[in-house]
Amino acid sequence: MLRRKVTLEDARLVSEIFLQHLLVEGVELFGSVSREAEGKDLDLIVLARIPVEQFVVSTKSVIGAMKYDFFYGRGYGEKEFSPREEAAMLVLGEDFKPLLREAKQILPRIPGRSTIDIYILPRDWRQSVKYLEKSFPQGDTCFWKNLEQDAKRIT
Repeated sequence: MLRRKVTLEDARLVSEIFLQHLLVEGVELFGSVSREAEGKDLDLIVLARIPVEQFVVSTKSVIGAMKYDFFYGRGYGEKEFSPREEAAMLVLGEDFKPLLREAKQILPRIPGRSTIDIYILPRDWRQSVKYLEKSFPQGDTCFWKNLEQDAKRIT
């Protein structure tokens, strides 16, 4: 039978894969899997060992005019990686790519959608929410506040 949901165990397995990277300090989980122990996709914050200012500069270079797509994971069609995944590879380096591929392989394949949604953020992002709000404004004015309240460290 084809599995259609991702679980907390999937989140733990994926986070252990990501922790193999030298610049990954931890992983936080938010969204439906965080609240209900299962969901349609994993919403993960990958905590990078970089200063928030460096994160903003390097991430803005990949986002460019795609701010909406970066934060909502849309617009990458048949490409292997979403704009957020591309940003993660830009910030963490090309050696994050095989880890991302490995993580995607262990998750269930749900036709027409990605089962992993990554936000790369600096490890001290919670202390810099106002700065991040200014740097990456969202249509939802409560986006950063909600993310801050919802995200839970899993590794």
